[in-house]
Amino acid sequence: MELRNSFTIIGLLICAVGSGILLLQNDPKDRTSNAIVKLDTGYYMLGPRLTGTGTSGDIIYRISADTAQQSLEDGGITLESVRMAYDPGTEIPWSLVADRGIIPPDGKVIQLTGNVIATSEREGQAPTRFLTEHLEVDPDLFIARTEQKVTIDNAGSRIYATGMQAWFREDRLQLASNVNGKYFPQ
Repeated sequence: MELRNSFTIIGLLICAVGSGILLLQNDPKDRTSNAIVKLDTGYYMLGPRLTGTGTSGDIIYRISADTAQQSLEDGGITLESVRMAYDPGTEIPWSLVADRGIIPPDGKVIQLTGNVIATSEREGQAPTRFLTEHLEVDPDLFIARTEQKVTIDNAGSRIYATGMQAWFREDRLQLASNVNGKYFPQ
């Protein structure tokens, strides 16, 4: 009888050790079937078109993109392949393109990044373009600014600078520092 009890105790010990090893190998972090999935996207759209209006309801600008995605974390909107143009009724001839854009929750300033190109085309004048990697645009105030490097092209003239502010309504650019290049007056 004592031999039988010894085998039973040894068997129970082996089972206990084996189940302990299995329990240690089965990490609860690896379990995905019962995990709660946290969504980080409020919405996702293909080909969105956004329209900005003034206080009187007149259209000021239009934004289109390949995609738009809202973050639930802060409510901001991320855009891919962004195109922005002021409405012809505003008589502001500037249009902008960028690889990406971010519209923060307050929606006041649009941050454009990656190959940002702003172009002004006035009838009878050579187009003016400026290129940068980051541009903050306040579309309601018709102002854009950057602290990054900027290249300005106009009728064969090319100017380089670091930092710039543009007043689209006045069709005016102010360069901040490190300005150099060649300018040919027309």
